[in-house]
Amino acid sequence: MDASNISDQDVRKQLNSLFAEGQFEQNVAKAEALKTFAEKYGKTLGQVAINWLLTNRAVTTVIAGAKTPAQVEENAAAYGWHLSPEDFAQIDKLFQ
Repeated sequence: MDASNISDQDVRKQLNSLFAEGQFEQNVAKAEALKTFAEKYGKTLGQVAINWLLTNRAVTTVIAGAKTPAQVEENAAAYGWHLSPEDFAQIDKLFQ
């Protein structure tokens, strides 16, 4: 997937630099890299992200959105397990 798949009329591309060409592709690559951690722990990408936030001492509050009961359950499953210190550091480095 690359930014050319998103219409120039798409509000995300107009207002959010994360969807700009070049930046968008880098963000997709980072999300793909997170799949390795999700597979390792048997979790979803969202659960890995929320767990990383919960573990990160620099983060004081995590607000995870949900529209359905299933999404609430998925988010809740981000708690109660731990990324290894090595994996935490690798994810941290990936997003610096």
